[in-house]
Amino acid sequence: AWRLATATTPGVPLTLVGRVLDGDGQAVSDALVELWQADAAGRYPSPGAQGFSGLGRCGVDAEGAFRFVTVKPGVVATPDGALQAPHLNLVVMARG
Repeated sequence: AWRLATATTPGVPLTLVGRVLDGDGQAVSDALVELWQADAAGRYPSPGAQGFSGLGRCGVDAEGAFRFVTVKPGVVATPDGALQAPHLNLVVMARG
């Protein structure tokens, strides 16, 4: 598991698990999953922030499985002040 948060990070603990599968439903065993998110207060952390990184990269196992340990993200404001729903940003990288 990749840890974005520690046991003392403020917020509701969240574990995100999933699998990367190809179009035939077979596990992709060499993929990399990247996650980035705001903290529980809706702030993206600065580099070196204590207790919460906001960014993680996790290689999948032979079954295509990945796991991130984090906190539920807060509401994020856009530059014009509108509010976005709490969300996680995921990118999957793999061959082909």
